Amino acid sequence: SDDGYDALTSGLADLGLRIMNNPTEWGPAFAAMAHDHGAPADVVTFFDEMRVAPDWWHLVDPPHETVSDGDTIPIGDGRSLEVIYTPGHEIAHICLKDSTTGVLFSGDHVLPRITPYVGFEDPERDPNPLGNFMASLQRIVDGDHGVTYPAHGDIVERGSARAEQIILHHERRLNDTMGEIVDPATAWDVMGEIFRPNLDLFHKRLALRETLSHLELLVLDHRAHKGEEHGLWHYRRSH
Repeated sequence: SDDGYDALTSGLADLGLRIMNNPTEWGPAFAAMAHDHGAPADVVTFFDEMRVAPDWWHLVDPPHETVSDGDTIPIGDGRSLEVIYTPGHEIAHICLKDSTTGVLFSGDHVLPRITPYVGFEDPERDPNPLGNFMASLQRIVDGDHGVTYPAHGDIVERGSARAEQIILHHERRLNDTMGEIVDPATAWDVMGEIFRPNLDLFHKRLALRETLSHLELLVLDHRAHKGEEHGLWHYRRSH
C-alpha cells in the first residue's frame, strides 16, 4: 500500500539506506510519459520524486559472454543447452533447452500461475514488446515443449500448453482493450477499466505500461489510431 511504502522508505532512511531505482522505470522520464498518457497530477508527482540513486549502476556486472538464438552452451558430459531467443518480458530474454532431456528452462517467459509482465518500457529499444512476446510464446507452442522449469513457481508439466494459454489471455486482453477505445481514451483511462481499481501506485506503474503495450500493438496492427488531444495521447478503435 502507499502507507506501507511510506513506512518502508522512512525506516530505511533512519538506517541511512534508500531505495535504488532503474531510471527507465521511475523518475522524471517515466513521470513525463505517465503525464502524456493521462495520469493525474499527484501520481505524476509521485513517479517524478522516485529518483535514481547515483551509485546504482556500478552494482550491475557487465555480461561475461553474450549468446544468440540457436547457440549451444556446453554444460559437460556431452550435454548442452540450446538458446531460444524470447523477447517480450525483457528484450534480451532467452529460454534454454536441455539437449539431452528436452527440459525447457523458461525464465520469466512461461510462468505457471500468472502471466509475465510485458510493459512498454523503452520504445526505442523495443517498440512492440507485446507483439514480440506473443511471437516468442508461439515458438514455445510450436516446439512442443513438455517439462518446463520457470523462474518463479512450480514446475510446468506442459510448457507449450501453458504458453498457448498465455497467448489466449493476451488475445482476450486485446479484445477488452478494443472495447474501451470506441471513443478516444488515454492509456490511464483504459488501465482504470481493465485492471482492478484498488492497485497501489507501484502496481499502477506496471499496469499503465502493460496497458500501453496492448494499445501500441493495436496501433501497429492498424486496429487502433493514436492521436494527441489537449496535450495528451488518446487511442481510438479503427472502424
